[in-house]
Amino acid sequence: MRLAPVVADDKVISLPLFYPNFWGVVTADPQKKSITFKITKKYGKERISFNKVISEPAGLSTSEKREIEIKEFVVEEGKTLDLSPYWDRIIDNRLEAPVLQEADKHDFRYVTIK
Repeated sequence: MRLAPVVADDKVISLPLFYPNFWGVVTADPQKKSITFKITKKYGKERISFNKVISEPAGLSTSEKREIEIKEFVVEEGKTLDLSPYWDRIIDNRLEAPVLQEADKHDFRYVTIK
C-alpha cells in the first residue's frame, strides 16, 4: 500500500483512498502523531492483504521512498490499521514556501507557442 498524506499544520486531516478492490479513509492527527487507515468498503470475496507500506513523503524525491514492513493486514470492512508507530517515517513533509507569494492576486499571461 502506498501512503504519504501531506500534513501542513496542526489540524487533523481525513482523506479518502480508493483502490480497485477496497476503499478507505486515512486520518492523520499531528498533535497526537496518530495515523490510521480504516476500510470503508470492500468489493468481491477475494482475500486482500498487505504487509508493507510504501511512503514517498511530499518534498522528497521518489528515490527516497520508505518501505515499512508491517504485520500482515487483511482488508475487511470496518477494520482499522493503526500506523501511528511509523508516523515519522510516513509523515515527513519538507514543503517549501511558495515561490510567488501572492499568485492568486496576479493575472497570468498565456502564450501560444508555434
